[in-house]
Amino acid sequence: MSLDDLGPGGHTLDLRLPEDLPDVIADASLLSRVLASLAADALRHSPPHQPPALTAETLPGRLQIRITDANQEPSPNTPGTEPTTAPASAREDSLALRLSRDLTEAMDGTLEAASTGASSFSVTMALPTSARSITSRTQHDRTPPPGALPERPRR
Repeated sequence: MSLDDLGPGGHTLDLRLPEDLPDVIADASLLSRVLASLAADALRHSPPHQPPALTAETLPGRLQIRITDANQEPSPNTPGTEPTTAPASAREDSLALRLSRDLTEAMDGTLEAASTGASSFSVTMALPTSARSITSRTQHDRTPPPGALPERPRR
């Protein structure tokens, strides 16, 4: 599944990502596949005027990625989907989520899905972060910019 499978037209995601995301320990191809599948599922279930939100947060040793949508059932005109009357809780056992969970767990991550309200659905993925990226960022933050005067010892 990719975003192209949803058919022509603009597909909007509300991205809320911090600038200093750490590197994660993951297979780039699998991670791209999981994120595309989850984003496509969220887009398919969101009304056009309310795009799904993709957020990320750094936790100790892990990066948490969350995709939240407004959980509107797909219309009969949505390419590649069939209209359903299943509640949001039925999405927790969908094939797309089961495959995404398996791929995420293969990368030593976790994936949880849940209804987060009467008309909201959220999928949360957590992946381990690279100790190297945290160490290099910390060392980089202590390095003065070129041309800066050295710090004086404090008394």
